[in-house]
Amino acid sequence: MRSIEVKGTARTIAERSSEQARALKEIRNNGGVPCVLYGGEEVVHFTVTNEGLRNLVYTPHIYVVDLVWWQKVNAILKDIQFHPVKDTILHVDFYQIDEAKPIVMEVPVQLEGLAEGVRAGGKLALQLRKLK
Repeated sequence: MRSIEVKGTARTIAERSSEQARALKEIRNNGGVPCVLYGGEEVVHFTVTNEGLRNLVYTPHIYVVDLVWWQKVNAILKDIQFHPVKDTILHVDFYQIDEAKPIVMEVPVQLEGLAEGVRAGGKLALQLRKLK
């Protein structure tokens, strides 16, 4: 698997939901994306810039993400949410890699070579684009 480094800054969570929504809206208006890291000893909330996620999100490859803020953590991209109209990134979830815990993730299928039927003039219909 390929590796990519993403730099972020830690953020705090407000106690009241109205303050939290206002803080998240301000982060998004300033060009940031709120992110959460699961799978470690505790859940970590942080912010990454849109430009920092561009090479990770808009690619067909799978990356091991080196998250850097005050420490370096290896993680994978678990879930991403997009705005329904603007198609901008709203929220990203990462899952910390631990050698002792197995991770279930989807891997894209990449075909190599040509089948005999395709060489004879047929068309290939790929049923699954990703495998778990």
